[in-house]
Amino acid sequence: MFANSMAEQAQKECTNLCYFSTSSEALNHGFEREDSKLFTIHKKQSISYFSTLTTLILFFFNMTSNNTQVALITGCSSGIGKFLAISLSKRNFTVYATARNVTSLDALTKNYNNIKGLRLDVCDEESIKLAVDEIIKNEGKVDILINNAGMALTTPAAESDIVKVKKMFDTNVIGLMAVVNEVFPHMATKKSGKIVNIGSVAGFLSTPFLSQYSATKAAVQRYTDGLRIESKPFGVQVMLVTPGFVKSEIGEKQNSYVKSNGLYTPFKEKFFSQKPATGADSKVATPTDVFAEDLVAAIDQKVIAYSYRAGGMSLLAYIASFFPTWLQIRLLSSRDGFNKITV
Repeated sequence: MFANSMAEQAQKECTNLCYFSTSSEALNHGFEREDSKLFTIHKKQSISYFSTLTTLILFFFNMTSNNTQVALITGCSSGIGKFLAISLSKRNFTVYATARNVTSLDALTKNYNNIKGLRLDVCDEESIKLAVDEIIKNEGKVDILINNAGMALTTPAAESDIVKVKKMFDTNVIGLMAVVNEVFPHMATKKSGKIVNIGSVAGFLSTPFLSQYSATKAAVQRYTDGLRIESKPFGVQVMLVTPGFVKSEIGEKQNSYVKSNGLYTPFKEKFFSQKPATGADSKVATPTDVFAEDLVAAIDQKVIAYSYRAGGMSLLAYIASFFPTWLQIRLLSSRDGFNKITV
């Protein structure tokens, strides 16, 4: 916007200068009305010269103002989103870190000048629109969108709290789609952009008491596959990220639900008093900052990969997804001793 206004002003000044210079020359040389043809030619040549100068000015300001890449990340209050923002800022991106509670971003924005905090709740379409409009107003573009916001829920498949399950689907799936809907048209217009959707190895395999969470991540995978194909004609690249075990606060914030006096109440102490589902506390979990640095390096390429796997056990989980169903069931049941449970 600044560059465009400067160019418009320059063009006005150049046109005025051209008019006055050619007018004064006409008077000084005693041109009469019948010599207006020569005057017009001279004026057109001057306008052409100053138009070229204006174009160079516009090019200069566009180069200096739009060269910095702009990234939008959801779910930056902690964990993976926070470290992705830091990693991108170290590569001189202008980073818009977002969260439902914008005050949770204060430390990021205070310590990194090129990180700007915005409120964005992926479950609130108006919030999404306001945040994206603010970025377009300030920067004129979004080069990279990273859909990172998410939540986990550990609960029996047949005795779940549907309200909590709907909230998880709204956050992990519908919210992700809503953000893409708002950002994609701006990328498509410029025939450029990268969309990075954070999935999970849970999208490949479903473990006991994680079926609903796995369903959200499987949905993200299938949605991303379709989005990738549909985005190609518009020059927009799409990457699916399937983290394995990564040290992240999602384990700490993880919700667990077991129905009181329900069929699975006897298993509550064994399966729901811990936080094993996301692997955030696992000994093989990858440190969050290391995961973020590696992922940003993969994103900051001219051509990005269709998919990216990283984090503890990610490769093993991917390979296991090709096992026969009976073998998957046996392995996943025995992992936490669930196959030894009798009622």
